[in-house]
Amino acid sequence: MRTHPPIQVERVSKRFGKKVVIDDVSLEVQTGEIFGLLGPSGAGKTTLVRMIAGIDQASEFGAGKWALAT
Repeated sequence: MRTHPPIQVERVSKRFGKKVVIDDVSLEVQTGEIFGLLGPSGAGKTTLVRMIAGIDQASEFGAGKWALAT
């Protein structure tokens, strides 16, 4: 039986006004995986984590999907 990954993000974008802070990001974290999110200050790391946690909403989902298993 194949299960869906606990965290799955496909083609997610986030804008604050005209500024694009997350542009067409896709990622998948499988059960038991350790995932690191690295980047310079202002790259959108915290914004992405806030969207995964449900604190912020994406501006666009592209043609993809967004899922956080509970």
